[in-house]
Amino acid sequence: MIPIFCTNKNRIDESDAMGGREFLAKTVSPPLRKDLRDCDERIAKAAKKLTLPTGLRLIALFFLGMGIPMVYAALLSVKHAREDLWVFLTAGVAFLAAAGAIAFWGLLRKRKMLNSRERETLAVAAEKARSNALAELGVPSTAETAEVLTFFYKIKKGRVAPVYYGGAVFSLVELRLWRDGQNLYAADLEQVYAFPLASLRRLTGVEKTIYINRIPLHRHYVLEIRHQGQDYGIYFPSYYVETVEKLTGLNTGNTLHL
Repeated sequence: MIPIFCTNKNRIDESDAMGGREFLAKTVSPPLRKDLRDCDERIAKAAKKLTLPTGLRLIALFFLGMGIPMVYAALLSVKHAREDLWVFLTAGVAFLAAAGAIAFWGLLRKRKMLNSRERETLAVAAEKARSNALAELGVPSTAETAEVLTFFYKIKKGRVAPVYYGGAVFSLVELRLWRDGQNLYAADLEQVYAFPLASLRRLTGVEKTIYINRIPLHRHYVLEIRHQGQDYGIYFPSYYVETVEKLTGLNTGNTLHL
């Protein structure tokens, strides 16, 4: 089975490395694609301003790690009436104050960014690009919103094996879903996929705990598709199963325990 919206790690550099390209029905124009990706880059840069730079975070953690033991040592000095109490207490308070100052500066920096005109301008530009993309792709206003699991994988012993790549194993991609008399459609902001209704086979539950941003997901579902003799699968988190059932007309079948 080829996982749709997922990438074969052994074929990353190939144009068809992502499963499901056979179902691609429409893409946005190159200028609009550029606008969308420019917005993504600007959002990513703005997001970095909401957190402390890595170097400062490490320095703050160092000060915190030094300050707490020194204050604790000062408390022990009081208990044992040691004369070097002031040394530990002064150093500990200084380290903790430095860590606190860095954290406070980070909060001010974050608040400034959240209330900035730059953020407002970026939000307006991103929403405009998003609306233009949905309109150009012909996504109806009645389309359902759902997320699908996406991951890199290898084929081991004839089975799909998700693999760690780029910081995580599993992530989520938001799609718009709708159907007409012939196809089930799935669109992100750059393309539309059309899956013939006649090719939809079954919806199978999988009992296996996976993690998305460190949050456990104990069950997910696979929409199985048979097209031109090849099996495909779209992976949905369990909380979207009702949406998928409504759009496909399929009921959940057997549950696999992996």
